[in-house]
Amino acid sequence: MASFMFLQFISNMKPAYESRVDTTWEGPKLQKVWADMEQKCWETYLDEANDDFKGVHPYQKLKNEVSQCKLVIKQDNRRDVLQECTQRIVDYAKECNTSRRKVASAATGRS
Repeated sequence: MASFMFLQFISNMKPAYESRVDTTWEGPKLQKVWADMEQKCWETYLDEANDDFKGVHPYQKLKNEVSQCKLVIKQDNRRDVLQECTQRIVDYAKECNTSRRKVASAATGRS
């Protein structure tokens, strides 16, 4: 009975392994996707650059988040951590595209 309890204790002590991103295969692809989103937002940033803009442009937020995620992927390759990171980048990229539409509609006179 004691040996059964000991084996159950040992099996409960095993770490729960989390899904990981392969840094040699998936990592570079993920970083390329991040870079592509950053590049598209950069082009938007250049198109709508003006001196009257107040606040932080979504590109600046996106660039900061991409930099943070590149640091994270070097130290922590857990899939859920990188999914959260990618989701934040996607949210900023959407914000960047929204600002592009706002500028385009303002230029044409539509609301």
